[in-house]
Amino acid sequence: MRSKRTQSVEKRPNDPEAWYLQGVAALEAGRIDGAVHAFLRAVELAPDGCEHALAAAAQLSRTGARREGELILRRALTRFPARPELRDGLVLLLIDDGRERVALAEATIALRADPEAISLRLLAATAYERLGQADNAIEQLASITARLPTHVEANRRLGTLLAETGDFAGALHCWRQVVAQRGAADHEALTTLGRQLSAAGEHREALRILYDVAAMKPALASAHANLGMALLASGHVQEAVRSFRRILELDAAWPSRDAVSS
Repeated sequence: MRSKRTQSVEKRPNDPEAWYLQGVAALEAGRIDGAVHAFLRAVELAPDGCEHALAAAAQLSRTGARREGELILRRALTRFPARPELRDGLVLLLIDDGRERVALAEATIALRADPEAISLRLLAATAYERLGQADNAIEQLASITARLPTHVEANRRLGTLLAETGDFAGALHCWRQVVAQRGAADHEALTTLGRQLSAAGEHREALRILYDVAAMKPALASAHANLGMALLASGHVQEAVRSFRRILELDAAWPSRDAVSS
């Protein structure tokens, strides 16, 4: 017996939404080839097939059929070569599929045509990181921050990589930018900045920040641990001990596993 979705396509053979829904039905039934055929038809028929292509690729990827999702996106790119969301979607799919080098080849070609494509540089940095090529990832992220100094994601990722490679001054600059944009709402960024300031010997600013974090998150043991370590590094041993004792108090106050389960 034919499904309602199949009958819908027969009644509306030029309706891209009907074809997309038939693709979903085929995928749910485990018929990958049928799903790909229907999704491709939806992309071909839609005046703007980008949304259908991205949705179809996502549906296929969730079932592990990333090669088929790649096919959908490449076909859509032949129709809409100037749409960055399709290009980014393809590069991300390739990265998720563990084909970082193929993803980088696609990104490199696209970046020649559009060197200011921020989202694509972020994806290229991701691919380089997964390949263990920190210097190349740093180059991509630094290109973004050179153009957009306050870009939060690029600064966050660049700050992490620079610290890992020993460029603490560069890392501090990045984390200051993140904190300037995010403010007190981002206690993780504040904590990272405080810890890196402490490591750089800038104890006064580090302690001010980490005291603020501990005040904002009084029940967070890690906040007191970070503060304690910074106090210890700055020679404030007694205050460090008080911070570490606060961790023990929090641990003692936490309900036991038996109490929680009862």
